[in-house]
Amino acid sequence: MTYYGQFDSIQVQHDLKVDGASTITGATTITGALTQTGAAALASTLSVAGAATLSSTLAVTGLSTMSAGLTITVAAAAATATRALRIATTQATPAMEDGYGVIEKDLTVTGTATGHIFHESSWINLGTSAVVADYCIVHNDGVWDGTATLTNANVAWGRYHCMLASNPGECTLWSLNFDGAHSEIDAIFATNDATLALGYQAGTPTKAAVGSVPFNIDSNGTILYIYLYDDPDSD
Repeated sequence: MTYYGQFDSIQVQHDLKVDGASTITGATTITGALTQTGAAALASTLSVAGAATLSSTLAVTGLSTMSAGLTITVAAAAATATRALRIATTQATPAMEDGYGVIEKDLTVTGTATGHIFHESSWINLGTSAVVADYCIVHNDGVWDGTATLTNANVAWGRYHCMLASNPGECTLWSLNFDGAHSEIDAIFATNDATLALGYQAGTPTKAAVGSVPFNIDSNGTILYIYLYDDPDSD
């Protein structure tokens, strides 16, 4: 049985399926499974307590938990089987020459910044009762090979594009901010095999360096360099 009309509220006890475009202008709580196959535009808060599957576009134009945008919170996630957000896709023939990846995040600055500009933030917050028994890693990224063809592949951990029309006051690959005596690092890299991971070759320099690379610049503008030799052992 189908009903048409306008009501103040709609209560869904089981599944709600929307085949066309849907506009939600009020606060909506869905406790059952939500399957959205058309475009969904949200002008207010959407709270989904059940499973949510979106097969089309979800646009948030109003307020969520934050001042704007979309906030996903899992207050008490299980140790191994729960994620606050999971994005997965499969592409048979990728062609991403435009420089954008499967997950695209853009920030466009149109005016004069009055402070720092940060595009993305990832934090692990350790509470006073937290006990870290093993690794504590902010990013755990990698490339897994299921016997793919890699003959002409160029595999890298990341690519950094710097395309500036004017010369900045300072340009670095990484800007590191460490605070507190206990934040001092033991090494720049921790590797399971220095030969594989860093191309390390044992040797004692016995020749003059052929060049250097600016390695570190401190807050006073002082630059430290790494000397370069024209053979691996320099002997």
